[in-house]
Amino acid sequence: MPLIQNQKGISLIELLLGFVLVAGVMVTLSLAFPTNNKNLAQNQHRWVATSLANNQIQSLKSQPYDFVDTTDVSRGAFNATCDCNQFDFASLPSTSTTNASMLGTNFTVASCVNFVTPAGGNTWTPQCSTIGDTGYKHILIKAYWTVGTSTSVITQESMLTRS
Repeated sequence: MPLIQNQKGISLIELLLGFVLVAGVMVTLSLAFPTNNKNLAQNQHRWVATSLANNQIQSLKSQPYDFVDTTDVSRGAFNATCDCNQFDFASLPSTSTTNASMLGTNFTVASCVNFVTPAGGNTWTPQCSTIGDTGYKHILIKAYWTVGTSTSVITQESMLTRS
């Protein structure tokens, strides 16, 4: 059988091959979208939690230094050095916000304030209030949220100084 030159039209094999390629691309794209949606939701949750924590810091910093109380050392598992970084935030009073646009995700924000003494550079040493007011207060805010069985947390810190 001689080969036909200048054949017009598409053969069945070419048609099937094109269909398989298009189907492969569609499957690949459909697998990528759920991952992108999950990442988008995680980023939105992180943004909301960061915003809530930042608002809490700004609220504390807008108050006069003497009105910002340090965290009560008798609460829960406050360690001997009165370091907020080592504190069990579960024992603190907290505020809770449910964001309807995030499908009802509940965000919990808790804060810890302790006296600190500058230790040089950008470092500080925590001090218990029994030692006295150092003129510096460290503010540590944690915002938590749970999606499914996974709980996430962001931490924001700031300093407050006596003017």
